[in-house]
Amino acid sequence: MGGLCKLLGVLAIIGTLFGLVPFLGWLNWLNLPLAFGSVLLGVLVWALSGNPSTKSGGKAGAILGLVSVGVGLVRLALGGGVI
Repeated sequence: MGGLCKLLGVLAIIGTLFGLVPFLGWLNWLNLPLAFGSVLLGVLVWALSGNPSTKSGGKAGAILGLVSVGVGLVRLALGGGVI
């Protein structure tokens, strides 16, 4: 489960990076649900797992998702997508 969290976090970061390209800011609207899902799943795995390696995967997924949400929201705010 920790590997899935990391994978979702990495996909969210990649989507955020593509969303930073001019004229592709609309991708952030598609990426935000993925990033929120990564955060939610990461926190659940981090809190409920007893295995240290699974816990670290959940922690990494949650952190990557949070970074992706933050950058995506700032990009949308600067581009006028969120008022």
